[in-house]
Amino acid sequence: MKFSQALHFLFVLIAGLGVIALLGAWVAGEAGTFAGFSQEHLFNDAQSLFLLAIIFGIGTRIHQVEEGKK
Repeated sequence: MKFSQALHFLFVLIAGLGVIALLGAWVAGEAGTFAGFSQEHLFNDAQSLFLLAIIFGIGTRIHQVEEGKK
């Protein structure tokens, strides 16, 4: 397996977790919780996960270009 494929898998997985966290924050509402986490916590988690997914996406693209040069 190429390294870019592993990074792409992580990108998709982490972005999916970010979407779940964002939907959970929406379901929780202002005063409620979802799976034991407050809305603010879930929004912060979603933001962090999306930023991490962007980093993995950029890494995927860089490694695809490098693997194509060989």
